[in-house]
Amino acid sequence: MRQPARDILSHSFGAALLAGIAVLACSPSKTKQPVETTKESGKSVSPSGVSADRRGTTLIRVVNALPDKKHIDIAADTRVLFSNVGYQDVTDFQELRDNVTRFSVRPAGRDTALAENREVMGDGARYTLVALPDEKGGVVLRVLRDELVTDPGKTKIRVINGTAAMEDFKVTVQGQKDPLFDKVSPGVEAGYKEIEPTTATLLFEPNKGKAGAIRIDHMKLDPGRAYTVVLTGTAGHKPEAVKFDDRLVRSGNQVSLRP
Repeated sequence: MRQPARDILSHSFGAALLAGIAVLACSPSKTKQPVETTKESGKSVSPSGVSADRRGTTLIRVVNALPDKKHIDIAADTRVLFSNVGYQDVTDFQELRDNVTRFSVRPAGRDTALAENREVMGDGARYTLVALPDEKGGVVLRVLRDELVTDPGKTKIRVINGTAAMEDFKVTVQGQKDPLFDKVSPGVEAGYKEIEPTTATLLFEPNKGKAGAIRIDHMKLDPGRAYTVVLTGTAGHKPEAVKFDDRLVRSGNQVSLRP
């Protein structure tokens, strides 16, 4: 007898979820050390990926790139995980136990979902949730996998286009001809690029449209750190850059985990 189509789809989806969880759980990117994050509001330390894995949890943080939505909440299924996150805020990491979660963006203190994203995640891995405007004036929620620098002599950087004002941009180091990233469309994360440590001026220039270029002068790209730059803003306003970085807490560094 032929198996009902819905049962086949259910079985296939379940198998895909299990396969995804298995791949993520075995990922080599789980950190053996705690991670220190530096952002405009200060520094924080989150547990190692290995310790989170032992507890069966995933590490999650949020960036609010919604200039018109002001403060937001982020819910994991029915539970509010982050509350009252302001525009351009970067939260600390929190631990989440569920591997398969339906995240939703809500106006702060309300139950109405502005956007949702169902995601499969792995124990001990790190993710950044970015709430972004879409091209139609709505909201989209991206769930991005974080990476750390395991070679203490190297640096990583990624950029995220969180502004509808700059349709498509490239990122170059001033004085260099070839761009670090090219054609970064709205809502897109360009992925990490490994570069040599340096202090440089980064230029974010539109490939089309009328939005003006922005620059980050004398940005220190130190060894052992993974940098994230999120462009934010609305049409008619010059985009702004939100910056933060992560590094492994290596032996001898005097930092402690907050309770």
